[in-house]
Amino acid sequence: MNKILNILPICFLLFLFSCNTIKAPTYIGFENVKIEKLNFNSSNLTIDVNYYNPNNFSLDVHKSDFNFYINDNLLAHSTQEFEIKIPKKGNFTIPLKIQLDNKTILKNSLNALLKKEVDIKATGSINLGKGSLHTNFPVYFVTKQSLSIF
Repeated sequence: MNKILNILPICFLLFLFSCNTIKAPTYIGFENVKIEKLNFNSSNLTIDVNYYNPNNFSLDVHKSDFNFYINDNLLAHSTQEFEIKIPKKGNFTIPLKIQLDNKTILKNSLNALLKKEVDIKATGSINLGKGSLHTNFPVYFVTKQSLSIF
């Protein structure tokens, strides 16, 4: 019994130091912005958000929760649950479906159209994990988008 009690702290320390903490993914950019449905009240938009996994092990994405802004005006909110396998030290894509309220778009579009470029911002979180260990990582990215309407 004493041998087990002596070995138990050593096993606990080995387990503690062998576990790697999950590093936050690195935002790369977004692409494939498409309007899926367009009607008078609302529109459905799809967008692929690309990240890099800096970890030496694969992970899974379980949930995303994003707010999208144009020139600091809230445009839409998107919450989704899914299972996306992420390769170790590799790129991955989170495909988002966003429902837009056309009244909000119209309210903010005049101000945006008067500028040559707009700020597109996303805030929120993504839930990553391995097995039964999951954690939320904050999301924040801002990019400028040129408008070439005229």
